Amino acid sequence: SAEVAELTWYWTGMAHSLAKEHEKAREVLADYLKKHPDGRFAGEALYRRAYCAHALRDYPTGIRELRAFLAEHADHARANEARILLGDALMATGEIDKGIVALRGVTAQEPRLFEEAVFKVGRAFRLQERPDLLRAEMERFIKERPASARVPEAVYWIGWTWRQTDQPELAIETYWQAIRAHGDAPERHAVEDLLMALPKLYAGAERRAELEALLARLQAEAETAGRNAMAARTAWMRARLREKSAPEEARALRIRAAELCDVSRAHPLILADAADAHLDAGDPAAAERALRELLRWNPNTVLRDRAFAGLGRIAADAGRSAEALEWFDRFEREASGSPMAGRVALARAALLRSGGREEEAAGTLEKMLAIRGVPAAEKARGLLELGEVRMAQGKPRLAVPYFQRIYVMYGRWPDLVARAYLRSGEAFEKLADSEAARNTYRELLAREDLAGFDEVRVAKERLARLESAGGKGGG
Repeated sequence: SAEVAELTWYWTGMAHSLAKEHEKAREVLADYLKKHPDGRFAGEALYRRAYCAHALRDYPTGIRELRAFLAEHADHARANEARILLGDALMATGEIDKGIVALRGVTAQEPRLFEEAVFKVGRAFRLQERPDLLRAEMERFIKERPASARVPEAVYWIGWTWRQTDQPELAIETYWQAIRAHGDAPERHAVEDLLMALPKLYAGAERRAELEALLARLQAEAETAGRNAMAARTAWMRARLREKSAPEEARALRIRAAELCDVSRAHPLILADAADAHLDAGDPAAAERALRELLRWNPNTVLRDRAFAGLGRIAADAGRSAEALEWFDRFEREASGSPMAGRVALARAALLRSGGREEEAAGTLEKMLAIRGVPAAEKARGLLELGEVRMAQGKPRLAVPYFQRIYVMYGRWPDLVARAYLRSGEAFEKLADSEAARNTYRELLAREDLAGFDEVRVAKERLARLESAGGKGGG
């Protein structure tokens, strides 16, 4: 029927959009609108096409289409979402004042979107370096919506404005007032941001000791009073302050924080840090429980990268390879931009190699090398592993360039450099290029900074054997 055909056309376009195939979605939805200009889903299709343009960072098209949608459908269910997208797009093109106007149009009938718009206006004032307007915006928000879970976040930005104007004591006063007022409300996750801002305001050893004493006293008072959320937060923050100077104490504090908190409402950072502490303490079962609770109650948190990586590591260490790969695959799908991408790729490649899946491991490592932001040390290790994959496949000619890139480009990691030299020489031997092998070993032996590594001893033995077999001169 015509109704079924319309439904099929519309949902095909939506499916492409949900799959992040935005160009295809725009094409299908444009065809839908041509055939059904007054159709049941015409407004939704107009919005979704504009949304896809925004997702493609085609901001001029997105701005034009969002304005057209709002002009025709000002009361549509998606109108407030469209106003937020329009504000974002205008600010992305440098039209910050116009973006603020668009955001101001979001109505209070949708509290979540209204609050999001307020904080985006605040961000606009930060971009314009107008702390007075940002502070006024946040103060008005607190006055008008005192019950909002985002009040501590507003307080954070008020304190930030005091810091920007060199008034740290006002920032300290602002933060402590909010911490004491909201610290026992576990769902107000911006309290953790307030706590993490404090160390910057307590500079120097004496002030830092003062801060630690304040937090310890607040934790003790909270535990005595049964204010477990406050106690958990202060224990967690104390752990962050002590992680370098007293790592064992920090580990115990993190575990204590997790014991005190309500996992269904606590900030996922408390659970993620507790999981790390349990792993350090040799208790992977407790770490796994913490990470599963993190995902259960915070499925969309930005910290899910730590959960996926941690659960994958735990499964791999327990010999549950298939499960580990599932977690690592989920990391790649949902958190590929994470700063942990390099570590996870190395772990995934090692797991694939242990199962004889060398080519898949190589693909994982090549993809990792192409990711901007992966730390250089992890890229160097990835190159070494790629060389090892090619050696294991009996392809030494393909291995050599990977090894050579390490000692040419990554000299800050002498252990990897020494290993790369040795393996490069061994690859040349497999290629029956004894001259290149000898030159590689000699280059390694000439590096005084690598003299303490076992690879030097092995290279010396291999060089002696080659010279004995073919004469010292060459060939």
